[in-house]
Amino acid sequence: MKNLTILILASLLIQLTAFSQSCLPEGIDFETQNDIDNFQANYPGCTEIEGNVTIGKFMTPSNITNLNGLNVLISVWGFLDIRLNDNLASLSGLDNLISVGGLFSIYNNQALTNCTGLEALTQVGGLIYIAYNDGLVDLTGLENLNTVGGNFVLRQNEALTSLMGIENLTTIGGGLEIRGNDLLTNILDLDGLTTIGDHLWIAGNDELGSLQGLEGVTTLPGYLDVGYANALEDLTGLGNITAVNGYLDIHDNEMLSSLAGLENIAEVGDNLSIHANSSLTSLIALSSLTSINGQLIVSENPLIVSLAGLDNIEASTITNLWVHDNISLSTCDIESVCNYLAAPAGAIYIVNNASGCANADEVEEACFTSIQDVGLSAGFSISPNPVSDFIKFHYQAKGAGAVIFLIVNITGTEIKEMQFATRKPGNYEFKVDVSEISAGIYFCVLKTNEGMQTRKIVRL
Repeated sequence: MKNLTILILASLLIQLTAFSQSCLPEGIDFETQNDIDNFQANYPGCTEIEGNVTIGKFMTPSNITNLNGLNVLISVWGFLDIRLNDNLASLSGLDNLISVGGLFSIYNNQALTNCTGLEALTQVGGLIYIAYNDGLVDLTGLENLNTVGGNFVLRQNEALTSLMGIENLTTIGGGLEIRGNDLLTNILDLDGLTTIGDHLWIAGNDELGSLQGLEGVTTLPGYLDVGYANALEDLTGLGNITAVNGYLDIHDNEMLSSLAGLENIAEVGDNLSIHANSSLTSLIALSSLTSINGQLIVSENPLIVSLAGLDNIEASTITNLWVHDNISLSTCDIESVCNYLAAPAGAIYIVNNASGCANADEVEEACFTSIQDVGLSAGFSISPNPVSDFIKFHYQAKGAGAVIFLIVNITGTEIKEMQFATRKPGNYEFKVDVSEISAGIYFCVLKTNEGMQTRKIVRL
């Protein structure tokens, strides 16, 4: 009896192995319906394909109408490329597919309306590329997909109206790209997403009126690019992002009137560019930004009147300054710009803006005339100027009294205060350490009982 039990178990194990095994390390191309239909007969027991799989042809449409012959597949270790199948209306047949190890591409399948048939899929190790499927309306069928190892790209799907089907997607190891899906109205079904491992690129989705759905994302290790999104009026949905480690580019958005949604971004790791947004009136939503580590570019935004909102960027993190062709922009003398002009690290290009910001000379003049002298007529001079460590101020006193020496920035905020005293009329010299002050433009203010005088200094 014991031996019989062992024989039965061994037989079951052999049968199980026969029905669940890997095969085809060289991969396989399914170019015809006949290839699909004969798969199980040609490769009995094959449930996991070790190599790459292509369903369809590379240059011309296939005659494939269904994938039923692949219903034993549970895994593809390499890439899975479903392409150029004009008569394939459903992905049913892949119902048992749990994982794809590499790229998963659904490309140019004109009859496909959704992703039904992929309900078992939980993980894709590489890029997901869903593009040029003109009949695709939504992503129903991907409800159990939670992790994508590479980029997730949705591109040029002309009938796509929603992302229904990917509500449970939490992690994208690469970037998220949503581009050229002209009927897409919302991305609310991304509300489970918490991690984007690289960039976020939103471009050319003409009906996309909101970025709500991305509230779970807090950091972008790559760039943030929003462009040609002609229905967007603001960037609400990005409000929990605090850092963009690549560049930040907001450009060519016809209806964008506000940058609301960017209020919490404190750091950009590369260039900051605000370009050609014809309805944008304000940059104030960028007030939390303190560092960009690249070029500052504000160009061709016809309704912006002030650079207010960029005030808190540390000038030393700006590599080049490009402010041009903003026809209403008249106020550029904000702290970050003035400090950059005082000690530029690279190029300065300020042209073709409104009066007050028409060129660099106008901006410098506005920067340097923030504080006025009051009353004091006694001699007051400072040297050296520009300065890197210590300055000496020379003061001709009329008599005994207190002397207050202040250093303030261009907004009038006090940076340093020192007090001295004079005992009798005469010339006095005092030494002040400014080595701990950041590079930029400052005013030295001398106060006595007679009044006040100021002198501009440049800290290198």
